[in-house]
Amino acid sequence: MIVLSGKTDSNTQHVIIVFGEGLLGSAIVRSLMVGKKFSFYRIKINWENPDSLHTTLSSYLKFSHLQSLRLDWVWSAGKSGFNTSENDITSELQSFARWVEEIKEIEEKLIDVDSVFHLLSSAGGLFEGQRVDSYSIPAPLRPYGWLKLYQEQLVIREFPRRNFIYRISSAYGNFKKGHRSGLISTLVRNTYANFLTNIHGNGETLRDYVFAEDIGKFLADVILKKSIGEKILFLVSSRPVSVFEVIYTIELITGHRPFISFDSGGNNLLSNSFDKSLLPINWNPTDVQLGIRLIDSSLFRKICF
Repeated sequence: MIVLSGKTDSNTQHVIIVFGEGLLGSAIVRSLMVGKKFSFYRIKINWENPDSLHTTLSSYLKFSHLQSLRLDWVWSAGKSGFNTSENDITSELQSFARWVEEIKEIEEKLIDVDSVFHLLSSAGGLFEGQRVDSYSIPAPLRPYGWLKLYQEQLVIREFPRRNFIYRISSAYGNFKKGHRSGLISTLVRNTYANFLTNIHGNGETLRDYVFAEDIGKFLADVILKKSIGEKILFLVSSRPVSVFEVIYTIELITGHRPFISFDSGGNNLLSNSFDKSLLPINWNPTDVQLGIRLIDSSLFRKICF
């Protein structure tokens, strides 16, 4: 868990709590730290014991002494993926509900708090196999999608008129050891390392890819503007590309041929696309070719230096 603490322009204490330091959580923190004077705390928490959250935060931030507080909760945590079993999904949903309950209890103990809950959700999980426009409704095809839908419903119910839900398509970014990094990042890394990449699906499957740093910048902008309200935002590119196109682009940029194995026996064959009308104002997704070049240059520096 990352905690950032600073002052707003009106001298109100501003605390941002980011749950999860994976691909997206770390991108959000990097964008928040650009040019801003936040105190930075990396806090190890027991994910099985939400009840310890208030004590942990109080020891760092002295909540009880704050007269006025702006508080942004950012939930980018989660260990489930598209192929997670129903039993594991149920366990994660129960855990999430307990954390939400603890967060609500913390807020009730504060005298003057202005808070917003930001939930990172999954456009692919909610709309798998659909051509999505503004009239589409979530229709999950697997437990992971239902988890995301239930999380959204819980946040809307528990944080009325102060929640932002971000429905994100297939995110990719710089490889981080020990964390999921998405197909594109894995392909670039494996290509340089001459490793085989096993792809569940086929080369013609369409995916909508978004660069993690774009997501980080967008959320940082929403948070730093101290936005209030209730919104569901689609952070998608609306420019779907096939797996074959991704492989070809990586080969072109790296100068190396990726080693690929396709597993077409699973249930990852359905394509996704999102209409341009869904894009929020001020959301400018990086073209996937440029995004791959940015990942490539980062990995190349790590390999050579």
